[in-house]
Amino acid sequence: MENFMGFLSWLLFAIITGLIGGFIGKKKDRYVEGILWGFFLSWIGLIVIASKGDKNASVAGGSNFDNLLLKKDLTPLQLTMIQSEFSKRQKNKGVMYVLWWFTSTFGGHRYYLGDMGYAVFFTLLFLVSITLLLNGIAFGIVPSMLLVILIFVDVFAIGKILDKKNEEIELEIINRVKLYTSDANTRA
Repeated sequence: MENFMGFLSWLLFAIITGLIGGFIGKKKDRYVEGILWGFFLSWIGLIVIASKGDKNASVAGGSNFDNLLLKKDLTPLQLTMIQSEFSKRQKNKGVMYVLWWFTSTFGGHRYYLGDMGYAVFFTLLFLVSITLLLNGIAFGIVPSMLLVILIFVDVFAIGKILDKKNEEIELEIINRVKLYTSDANTRA
């Protein structure tokens, strides 16, 4: 919830600085340049918010800590099974950032993470922007700017989302291995 509130405060700051920059620029017949400078200043606020982060998330009740507790009583064979399966199924940070770089306009990195809601939203926003802009409708700049803002905000968020996704994958594997080995022990 803190990250969401931080994002909302940054978004409000971006809108206000953009409007102020546009108002100042309008007086000098440089309206667009003023808006761009306003948004540039708001990126500084975004970097500050993103750099704070939640440094204790994985220690204070995060699922990574839960996964460690669950693995505490496992046998070496079970741990090997978990590690083997996890190395096959885990999401790769490098792949995700490459996808962000090349396919972020239509949400390719979100499809990779399995975050279908955001992925479809990115795709639809991209299609609406392109359709409006190619038809010469000036309003197409609004969804385009929203898409650009979301793409740059997303680069700060997707690292944590990937870590959480990998923790969920590991938890699922731990539970399946425990279930499998307990069933095998019961039958023997």
